[in-house]
Amino acid sequence: MTVETVVHSRFRCYALFVILFCIFAHFSSAQTISLRKQPYVESFVGKPKVSGNLLVGLRFGEATGRFNPSAVALLIPPKAGWRSACVEVSSRDGLYYAQNTYDIKGASGGQSSIEASTAYSGQLLRYDIKDIAVNVRLVRDCNAPDEGDLVPVIMNAPAGTPAKSTFLSLVALVNAEPDRLRLVLLKNGVEAATGVCTSDPNAVQISFTSSCEFRRSSALAPGSYDLLIRVRERFASRDSHFSVQIP
Repeated sequence: MTVETVVHSRFRCYALFVILFCIFAHFSSAQTISLRKQPYVESFVGKPKVSGNLLVGLRFGEATGRFNPSAVALLIPPKAGWRSACVEVSSRDGLYYAQNTYDIKGASGGQSSIEASTAYSGQLLRYDIKDIAVNVRLVRDCNAPDEGDLVPVIMNAPAGTPAKSTFLSLVALVNAEPDRLRLVLLKNGVEAATGVCTSDPNAVQISFTSSCEFRRSSALAPGSYDLLIRVRERFASRDSHFSVQIP
């Protein structure tokens, strides 16, 4: 073996070491959004109550696989300036509900997992992702009077790999029948996307009834959006507006 071959071999080993080190550093530095205070506030009841909320959840991506409470994540824009968030988790059948405030002031840019210190992992893992809604509001705490900005979550299956939001559709989970709904996502007053709403006739629908997907040929540009939800009542229509941040 020549000196040149040895040097070349050592260089390849060094380059491989650097690549592996960078990969390890990338994964080991993954951010986690932590609870502001313990204990984790949640309930699993035998007699569910009908939800009074209109918009129950907002997520990126299709609802495939089983729900894993430890696999819920946020995509946070760099230098967002947000400090706290209220995270609400609801099962479609109304049996499970959690509401907790999280500290996100240290998380900036990229994906952050959401700490879930649930005592009901066994029960929650039996649900499909499509039957769980997660709503994230950027507010001081969950008792804040204002709705705050909403941020969609990624709810990947336990064995799934999170994808970038640019490749994922936006889905709103709404507590109203699909034939009574019109959902429009507005950007600076201009329509950016329209939601197509469907319902699962075989599901127990207590917390939410409709799944509304915003289908587009291209990804939504990052920024602030106005989500208009129009519900057709018996004699008139009722409009509700929600501020949404797309990272």
